[in-house]
Amino acid sequence: MPNQLGAVLPGPENACMARREGTLAHCMRKSIGVNSQVVASSKPYEGQPALALDGEPDVAMGEVAQLPAIEREALAARLQRREIEEVALERSAKERFAVQMLEAVVEIEDVRGDQLDPPLAQPKPHSFDIANAVNRLNANAKAESLGRCGTYVRLALQAGGVDVSGHPVAGANYGPFLLARDFVRISGDDFVAGDIAVMRAFRGRRKNHPYGHVQMFNGEQWVSDFRQCNFWPGPDYRESQPPYAVYRFPHG
Repeated sequence: MPNQLGAVLPGPENACMARREGTLAHCMRKSIGVNSQVVASSKPYEGQPALALDGEPDVAMGEVAQLPAIEREALAARLQRREIEEVALERSAKERFAVQMLEAVVEIEDVRGDQLDPPLAQPKPHSFDIANAVNRLNANAKAESLGRCGTYVRLALQAGGVDVSGHPVAGANYGPFLLARDFVRISGDDFVAGDIAVMRAFRGRRKNHPYGHVQMFNGEQWVSDFRQCNFWPGPDYRESQPPYAVYRFPHG
């Protein structure tokens, strides 16, 4: 049946609850779907509680019941807007508090870090024992190529104390690897023991060489996985003479 606001409540249970509460706010929420908090005024009207919105005159329940439908709807809209604003203000305050707490935690952690964290250890300079490297290079070298130049040069570098973690597979890719370990690129052909030559990949007349080549000078000849006759490791290399670079570890 219609309530005082002219709307039909869903059932007798809600109507009884509204009578027990005795507030317009409850009736507004149940009858027209407004989920708002309404403040009851201390000034009664015809034995019924009165309602007030901030900045507006008190409105008694009986008075609201006599309002036209459009004004009741406007009142309901104002109540709903008021609640939305209050929820937004509360959420904003919580967010500001959370940000302040996070900033405080970060500041505390920074202070603790400055006090407790040990200074970062300085990286050790790279080293290269050429004698040990050449000895391993000569000991491993075969009479003919095995197609494993990168492996044999890497083993020589490792014997010389070079960190070979993250080493490349292809001989042609050893240039950046050596530069990262303090080797420097040199020019000319005045080679000394420990110098390393890196040749690019290319297609020769006899076959393709997709991995290029890497080799080390032992002081007398160039060696990779075998003892080479000269700087170029094979006929295709001698004929094509692919681009190359020579690297040296600076001592002193």
